[in-house]
Amino acid sequence: MEKIEIREKCKQCGGTGLLFGDRDIQRGAAVVCDDCKGTGCYHFEYFYEKFTKRKLPGKGIKRVYPARVGIIIGSGEKVTLEDFGGIPVEEWNGGCVFPFGSEDRKHVCPKW
Repeated sequence: MEKIEIREKCKQCGGTGLLFGDRDIQRGAAVVCDDCKGTGCYHFEYFYEKFTKRKLPGKGIKRVYPARVGIIIGSGEKVTLEDFGGIPVEEWNGGCVFPFGSEDRKHVCPKW
């Protein structure tokens, strides 16, 4: 697991640790900044796993499509997965790019 850690001047309070009232009724009043908890320093930590290579898709995946087109893709009595374009998952795993005509031309505009 890798970690990115940043300590920076809090953007919310400008590094004061306090948020000041800006209405006439609130003049002279301040509250502790929610982002930095009053320290003036915003602390950010992000944990991630280094990317080494793309994982293989799950066992149930048979076909891959270049984009979501706003319809549900599936097979049934009257349609097959091939009716929606795409390429077999084996070609996708092999690094194949989507050839011309692999878009879903039956159901949506190919330019979309």
